[in-house]
Formats: sequence, structure tokens, C-alpha cells
Amino acid sequence: MRPVYEALGISVAAATSEMDHKARQAAYCADVVYVTNKTVVFDYLRDRILLATGSSTLHLKLEKLYGADTRSRKLLLRGLHYAIVDEADSVLIDEARTP
Repeated sequence: MRPVYEALGISVAAATSEMDHKARQAAYCADVVYVTNKTVVFDYLRDRILLATGSSTLHLKLEKLYGADTRSRKLLLRGLHYAIVDEADSVLIDEARTP
């Protein structure tokens, strides 16, 4: 699907558990990211641990003013804007049989 997405101006990447932190961060910046549910869950949990409780958006923005080594720059995921499709082929087949 990469050629189709790129023709439409949509960036595509894949994130795997074998990738280092910087490579996974770059992959998650793409518009469409192929990733297993296990990888995305553990990356989400790592981000949550990094943020800890009580970190507001304003607090993170203020941290950016202090320098390059802030928590927000270490995050892998961009936020909670996801569509997770598990077994897309069976979803399409099941929906095709259901009127």
C-alpha cells in the first residue's frame, strides 16, 4: 500500500519492537503506522510511566522552554489518535455477510 499512500501524500512507516528508540519515534511520526498490538501497548505504557501522574499539557510545554532533554521529546506516541484494526480481512468478510 505504500505507493498508493505516498501518491496521496500520506507518509507510511512500520514500528517493531526490535527498533531503537529514535527509529520508533520517527516511525510513529508517520501518518499511517503498521505496528503489532503488543508493541503499541508497551510503547504506550512506557510513555505513561515517563509522564507519570499530574503532568498537564501546560506543564510539558513549560518544560520545553528549559532545554532539549524534556519528557515530551522522549515520548514515542503522539497522542491517543489511533485506529487499531485487528484481522482486517475477517472484519471485511464478516461485514460483507451481514446485511
